[in-house]
Amino acid sequence: MLAVLAGLCFALCLPSGSRMRDRLTGPLQTCVAVVAILDFTLVFPWQAQAFALPLVDDTVRGIDLALGFDHVAWMRWLDANPGIRAVLDVSYRCMIPQMVVVIGLYAASGRYRALDRYLAAFAIAIFLTSILSIAAPTRGIVAFLDPAWRVTPSWPHGATDVAAYDALRSGALRDLSGRPELGIISFPSFHAASAVLSAWSFWVFPSLRLPAIVLNGIMSIATVGCGGHYVMDVAAGHLVAGLAILLAVRGSDLGYRLLDRLAGSPALLYRPTDPSARVATAERASR
Repeated sequence: MLAVLAGLCFALCLPSGSRMRDRLTGPLQTCVAVVAILDFTLVFPWQAQAFALPLVDDTVRGIDLALGFDHVAWMRWLDANPGIRAVLDVSYRCMIPQMVVVIGLYAASGRYRALDRYLAAFAIAIFLTSILSIAAPTRGIVAFLDPAWRVTPSWPHGATDVAAYDALRSGALRDLSGRPELGIISFPSFHAASAVLSAWSFWVFPSLRLPAIVLNGIMSIATVGCGGHYVMDVAAGHLVAGLAILLAVRGSDLGYRLLDRLAGSPALLYRPTDPSARVATAERASR
């Protein structure tokens, strides 16, 4: 993180409008944003469990049961179909790789405003997911499953560490050094939110639309098995992503309109633009 910040400071010291600054500043700003977002995700939800608000597992699990979804039957079916389980497992692990690909494609194609919207939506979704997980905490479905299932291939490898979760809520665990190794959030599912965000971000590339929809549809399904989530966790994650996209798009458009009006003022952070936009800005300033 310090190295990335040092690189960003160096890039900002370069002459404004130079080609080197264009090439360095955008990627370095993106790295800073991604590191900050992921750091928030990994630390804050764990620390906040010390509030120990009442659990809502009974309500969320009750909705799953009312929908007729049986987690044990689902695990048995996955054990009987190892090929399908393997596909779900691979798709479940695609959250971060997809994020890297999206950032790379946007940066390489010069879609900086689209990149801003994507990172803003990602950050908003993480924030909303974290806040909701604190206000409506759940231990997750693995807390209700027979521990004997732990030795089966279908046992959710990405599920919340229930022992660590309970220790945080009781105050027995305060030192988070070396943690978190597993996710702490069950409701809502950020994997499900990320699936929607990724499908949305790939939509600007027509040839990638269908593959993105299929991959992220599978990832949403895998979240119930590989991630040990309730079905309602996934539904809530999708809703969170929709709200995050709406806020990110509206907020980004408003922010860029304000920046356009202040184009003649020094910017705190240089944001690369295409040459035609830079010429248009210079012409407006000379009038």
